[in-house]
Order: sequence, then structure tokens, then C-alpha cells
Amino acid sequence: MDTPTHPENVAHTASEEVVFCDNRDFDLDLRFGQAGEQRVADLLSLSAAKIEIKTDRLWKTTGNIALEFEWRGRPSGLATTKADHWIFILADGDEDFAKLIFSVEKLKGIARRFAHNIRVGGDDSASKFVLVPLSELWDSCPTR
Repeated sequence: MDTPTHPENVAHTASEEVVFCDNRDFDLDLRFGQAGEQRVADLLSLSAAKIEIKTDRLWKTTGNIALEFEWRGRPSGLATTKADHWIFILADGDEDFAKLIFSVEKLKGIARRFAHNIRVGGDDSASKFVLVPLSELWDSCPTR
């Protein structure tokens, strides 16, 4: 049995009819969406102490994000953060292109998967970091 298409969910183009939402599981999708909205609202109301923010200006050139874990021989960055969430601002010049938000727990898992890609760099080459290729970032997501 087909679910009826509601007029407000249809856009007409010159050559075809496009259905935006014609879902039998709308109630389930709505609850799922509302739960996601609440998680973001909860995240945005966190104190600054619960969020670590790093701005990356080299991502466009290198294709990577860098996860620092050591500075001058001591644990730092991802290894020592007290934050619950880590936000990467991918900068394009003086503008923010995108913001990637990770739980610190998930980001540490990603860092472990790319542990073979450790580099030294930063000011005075004092930092050690894991490079995570953006093109492979989504592939690093666990399937479970």
C-alpha cells in the first residue's frame, strides 16, 4: 500500500515532480531528528571547558587534519584534554569553511586508527601529531 503524497511535500519542476518527504516511518524519523536536535542543543550549551577548539589553516593544502598529542616531549592536545568534544574549524583564509565536531572519545579512536601516520612539526618542530586524511576520515567510522 502506497503512502499518499501530500501536496506540501512536492516540488514541481518543468520536467518532473520531486517528492521531498513521503515516508511511512515519518514518526520514527521525526523522533530521530528531534533527538539529534536535542544533542546539538545540549552540545551548544556546554561551557568552554567542555569543548576544545582547533583551527586548521593547512587542511586545504595538505588534505589532512592534525591531532596533536605531544609537545616538547610531554603529553598535550588530544592526550591531555579535559574536554568532552573537539571542534575542528577548517579555515579558508580568514573565513570558516566548516566545523567538524567529534566526541573526544571518538576522536581518540580515529587517532589510534591513523597512528601509523605520526609526524613532527609546528613551531620549532616541538609537536608530535597524527595526520588524518580528510578523504579517509569517513572511512574510519566504525560500522557498529
